[in-house]
Formats: sequence, C-alpha cells, structure tokens
Amino acid sequence: MMCSGNRCSCVRMVVQALVLLVLLLGASGCVVCMDAVDSRNVYIADHAEIGIIETRSNIDKSRIVLYDKDLNEIGSVPLDIAGVEQAWGNLPVVGTCVYVAPYGNFKEGQGHEVLQIDRTDLSVTPFDVDERVLNGAAASDRYVFAFNDLNLASTISRCSKETGEVKKVIIPDDHVTSAIFAEGSLWVFAQRQGSTGEEEDQIGLLYQFSEELEKIGIYDVSACGSGQYRVLVHEGKLYFTSLEKAQGCDLRRVGVFDLVEDELSWIQLEKDYPSAMAVFDGKLLVSHCDVIAGRNTCSYLSVCDLAGGKVETRKLAHDVTEMVVIGTKLYMANSWERELYAYDANSFELEKSVVVSSMDDDYSYLSNIFSMNDAD
Repeated sequence: MMCSGNRCSCVRMVVQALVLLVLLLGASGCVVCMDAVDSRNVYIADHAEIGIIETRSNIDKSRIVLYDKDLNEIGSVPLDIAGVEQAWGNLPVVGTCVYVAPYGNFKEGQGHEVLQIDRTDLSVTPFDVDERVLNGAAASDRYVFAFNDLNLASTISRCSKETGEVKKVIIPDDHVTSAIFAEGSLWVFAQRQGSTGEEEDQIGLLYQFSEELEKIGIYDVSACGSGQYRVLVHEGKLYFTSLEKAQGCDLRRVGVFDLVEDELSWIQLEKDYPSAMAVFDGKLLVSHCDVIAGRNTCSYLSVCDLAGGKVETRKLAHDVTEMVVIGTKLYMANSWERELYAYDANSFELEKSVVVSSMDDDYSYLSNIFSMNDAD
C-alpha cells in the first residue's frame, strides 16, 4: 500500500531526528550513559538493605550482590579483581562508605588498592596504598589504612583520601591480623610466636597508633587468645573474637578492651570459636564458627546482655559465617552453602532464607556481608 506524500515526509523527519539523536548520544555517550547508570545505581542503592561480596581467589571477577529488606536480589556491582574480602573480618565503615582491601590474583600490579564503596550511589573509588597482597583495611575521615605481612614483617600503609600521599610503618616479627580506627586512634591486632612456636604459646597483641602512625602503646591481650580478625566498637569499648589459642586461654572468650581506661576484660561463653558479632538492644550477639574446620561447626548464637552479664546460648539449624543487624532484623550468611537468612532480632524467629545466586558457573564464595543503610 502506498503512503501519502505528507505521511512519508513525516516518517523521514522522524527517522532523521532519531538518527541525529543517536549521533548526539554517541558524541557525548560516556556522560549520558554514566548519568543513566548512576541514576539506576542510586535507585538500587536506595532500596538495598544488604550487600554481599562474592569473589574468587584465582580469577579477576568478583561482585557485590544487593538485596532488599525482603531478601529479593535487586542488583549487583561488578569488580574486576580477585580476592575481594576482609579475611574473616568486618568491613570498615566511615559515613556512607565501606572499605575492602582485595589481595588480587597475585599478579604484578594487583592487590595494592583499597576500594571505597559508596552506599548511596554504588560508586567504587580505589586508593593506592603502595603495598601488595593486602590482608585488610581500616579507614578514618581523612585516610584509608591497609596492612600485609610480607618478608617476615607486617607493614601498615596509610593513604590520604585527598592527595593520595602514602605513609608507612613496619612492625617487625609480628603478624597483623586486623585493624580498626576508633576514638582518634588506629587499633591494630597482631600475633607473635612464643618461645616454643606452638599455638598455645602464641601471644596476642593490640597496638595503638595515632592517625599519623606514631606508636602510642602496645597491650597484651593473650588472655583472650590470638589471631583477632573480628572487631567492633560499641560505646567506647573494643570487642573482639579470636581464631587461635594463646598462653593459657581457651577459645570461649570475647575480648573487651576499654578504649578510655586501657583495660582488658572478657565475656565468658559456653561454646567454642566465637566469631562474627553484632550489637542489638543492649545485647552483643556472637556467632560461633571454626573457619578452619569448615562446615557444621557454626550453628550456635550467643546472646550476651552487656548490662547484666547474662549469656544465653541458642542452637541454630544452619551454619553462620557472617552476620549483621539492620534495624530490627538480624541477617546471617552461610558462605559455604551460599545461603542468606533474615531473623527477627527481638524474637530470633527465622523470617526468610534464600540461596545467593552465582555470577557464573565457576567456583566462587561469599566473603563478607554488610549493611547498605548509611545510617548504621
């Protein structure tokens, strides 16, 4: 069927306009596309409740998987690097941003950056700390910190967020396991071999550095074990769990270090291998997990009343490797089975569980879970 001259003319004008629009978009494609992606990311970030890091150690492909409060997967952030994790520890949070120090694929030029992930728009900003094979990170308002333990010594690097300038301090002979910035100081956990070299003879240490990396003090925390990877700060106190034994210590203690009085105490638990921690309504929640032994070692939760001292032990129907409280919900992750659980934090009733999808058919694992709520 033939069209009228006027109709064909209109069609040609529309086609020409569309071609012109495509050309204009092509000329400024990066800006227009980035604006669209940013807008979508802001929307996803605004509706996300939880972020889960999925990674692998041998292939440069990782991602952050995002879930809403009802455990619906709503998006992801791709990361072209391997080993995105915080070695059995909590991700540091400053304002709207979380930080992670990937150790990379052990290739030249990899594993030397701390990644800043902004929870408001999902943007990722790298900070070069001039060290490789990073074991973890910490952060303050002005700096990011990272640490490793190459060449029989631990190095702590500090990178300015504003200028990129790097400053370092070396801790000889000690193996740094975790760090956290709190009350104006960088608190660094490390372990030292004892005279016999046996696990029970290890020494657990807590270093205090200024923000300028000047050493202020060093404290023996061996009474609570060694190998501290899980750390949190609550009301001026540093709570930590230990992965290994130390001099005369069992593995049923949560260490408590008063950041004002510089005094060590602990909470005695009923079960071994305290691991992930969270605070809710005046209670310290502690999962139990032997990350070395693996599956079927992580099915208990200790509920510690911080005011009264009472400890209640709850049996769970699944393993727990990661844990976070958001609002009145307690979220748990089982890294081995790729499962995510939502509990009522008041009643500890299970509300929902899901299996975390895989980014492809190759092996990967869940390394960390964190809140997407920038008010936390």
